[in-house]
Formats: sequence, structure tokens, C-alpha cells
Amino acid sequence: MKTNRFLFSQAIRFGDIRTNDGLQVYGKHLVRALEGRYGFVEVPLKAEDFVFEKGVSFLHGYFNGRVVIDKLRIYNNGIAVETTSKTDDCDEIIDDIISWAPGGLGLNFTENNNLPRMYGSHMEVEMADGFDLNIKGAPELSAMIMQAMGSYRDPGRAFRVGGFDLRIDPTENGPNSFRIERRANHSFHSNMYFCAAPLKTRDHIYILEKFENIITS
Repeated sequence: MKTNRFLFSQAIRFGDIRTNDGLQVYGKHLVRALEGRYGFVEVPLKAEDFVFEKGVSFLHGYFNGRVVIDKLRIYNNGIAVETTSKTDDCDEIIDDIISWAPGGLGLNFTENNNLPRMYGSHMEVEMADGFDLNIKGAPELSAMIMQAMGSYRDPGRAFRVGGFDLRIDPTENGPNSFRIERRANHSFHSNMYFCAAPLKTRDHIYILEKFENIITS
């Protein structure tokens, strides 16, 4: 398996955000300080932008001279960061905010250790040639479909696995699905796939590589 590019990475950390005097977060000071440190191009401007229950958003910043922060959201109970690099970068940005905030923002973040850290990873990968043909039952199912459609005078084009996902029971409160699906507008011969998972980037890559080995061995 080859990782072509990272499309989206997210890290979310839950906790309590308070000013140094124990009051809740408020005001333009937050905007000026974050804009000054990370150079955000878009920041909240109007009163209705400062609804912390929905998330106060900062767009297109820069971290450590190498990572573009696509979005930072500050909630009354957490911090979320999105990039097009790796989840480790998202974690590093959150760590930087938390360590800098007491002096730079006059804020303290206390993580809620009773709640999990949440992650999201989207990437484009190239799987082994014929990866989908090794999925048990797929060729037989394709043959049955082609046979049935042949009776309709259809030319009998082969069906291939387009993708699949693993989900948690929707009645349970859980993360998004684990998905592998063919990249839109790419030929099957390209073996290009879009993959999404509620995982750290490195865990996502490791599991995809292991899965490819299981399927193709």
C-alpha cells in the first residue's frame, strides 16, 4: 500500500476552559492573541460568532513554520483542530495552545480524562493490484449480477468492489465509520482509494497495510 496524500486530519480534546480568575472565556482578546500567534486569515468578528457551545472558529493559520491550520475551534468544553497533514500535527497544535494559553491568553485548559480523545483521518492511498478481487465472495457475486443482466441484453460489464465500511451500532454513541472506497473519477486500474477512519494517522496507515496483507496473502 502506498499513501499518496493526506486529505483531512482532526484531533479533538475535551476539557474545561476558564480564565485565570476562574471566569468563562469571553472577548476580543482571544481573537487578537490567537491571530497574533498563528496568523489566522479568518477570525470571528460579530457577537453571534462567539457562541462557544457551537464552537468559535479560526481559519487558515500557520504553526511552527510548517503546518497550515485549516480550522481551529474553541468550545466551552474542548478544542478541535483540523489540518491536511497528520493527526500528530493536530495534537502538537493543541498542546501548544494549552501550554501557551495561561500566559498568552490568560486561560487554563483542564482536560477531562473521563472522555476519550477523538481523531479523524482521511487519506488517498494506492492499494495492491487486484486488491478487491481477493475479497471473499466478490467475484462470484459479480458473475451472478452479470449473468442476470445478460438476460436483459446488457453487454455484461464486470462489477468490482467499490468499497465498504465498518460502523458502530447507530443506537450507541460512537465515532464515525471506518471506510475504504474507490476514488471518484479514477479508473479501477489506478487502484486508488479514499480511506476514512476515527483514528490517528499512524494507526490508520498501519491498519490499512495489515488489512491489505490479509486480503492479498
